Amino acid sequence: MEAKFRAGMAATALDDVRKVYGHMLEFGATTTWEKCDLTVGDHPNETEAAGSRCHGWSAGPAYLLPAHVLGVQPATPGFASVVIEPNLGDLQWAEGVVPTPKGLMRVCWERGQALSGTVILPEGMSGEVKLPGRNIALKPGVNRITAE
Repeated sequence: MEAKFRAGMAATALDDVRKVYGHMLEFGATTTWEKCDLTVGDHPNETEAAGSRCHGWSAGPAYLLPAHVLGVQPATPGFASVVIEPNLGDLQWAEGVVPTPKGLMRVCWERGQALSGTVILPEGMSGEVKLPGRNIALKPGVNRITAE
């Protein structure tokens, strides 16, 4: 999924997230299964589907969605500055809160005629939003990014 996001295939990566993690959610999973057989039509056999329910790959969407859909990446160590390059894929909107050593960063994007949004940076953090054809400097506090 990471490779697909990095290759500009956000819609395909989001389909993968929906397919794999959505399949588990459909069956009421509250933790990630050891194995996920997408061909199972009804509730999977516990013995076959899940030897345990606690795996590192379960955190994939928790990293991928803020990092690639919201586009949040540290530009310098400790999030002293951030670069934000959103890629909503086929989503109409996305929002989230990203914890950083400087405090919580809030990001919200909405697709209209062009992408617009709000980025709220904690004190002591600066950054930049990269959109096709333009870069926008960010300062601590509320930053509104409007379509041009």
